Amino acid sequence: MKIKLRPDFSPGTWIKIILEKRRTRARSRVGRYLVGAILELRFPSIQFPTHATDPATEWTGDFQIGTTCFHITATPSQALLRKATDNLSAELHPYLLVPRDQVAKAYHLAEDQGIVSRVSIWGIEDFVAANIIEMCADKQEDFVAKLRAIIERYNRRLKEVETDTSLEIELQ
Repeated sequence: MKIKLRPDFSPGTWIKIILEKRRTRARSRVGRYLVGAILELRFPSIQFPTHATDPATEWTGDFQIGTTCFHITATPSQALLRKATDNLSAELHPYLLVPRDQVAKAYHLAEDQGIVSRVSIWGIEDFVAANIIEMCADKQEDFVAKLRAIIERYNRRLKEVETDTSLEIELQ
């Protein structure tokens, strides 16, 4: 997918544009590859799995760092919140990452499950943007260069497991 990169836009807007290109089930996969790329850059000593489909139900989450389990999805559901409840029972901290327009739904589902005060819920756009800003501040890099590095990682991760090359991102 081709993305016109406007340097005057915020990092969160860039990610929103990328996610909006895929308003289908593929949006979960795009989000997962983006978060995986961010985590690889932030924590280079940790191996993060690459998977083309949703992880098997027995997995603790899409990614795990210490006791934090990241769950990335385009559409929060009761099944996701049950998995988050299982994380809590195992003394793990669930971190739900959903598109910004799904955050309120995720909060309502967490309230219904009785765990809203025990989970972290963020928009994927906000999570990626915050990480871009933090990584750039650490090394005094510019946002565009960091996004390009993330997209390189994203495309590499995608090519490891995907047959659908339409998910590859080309920044213009």
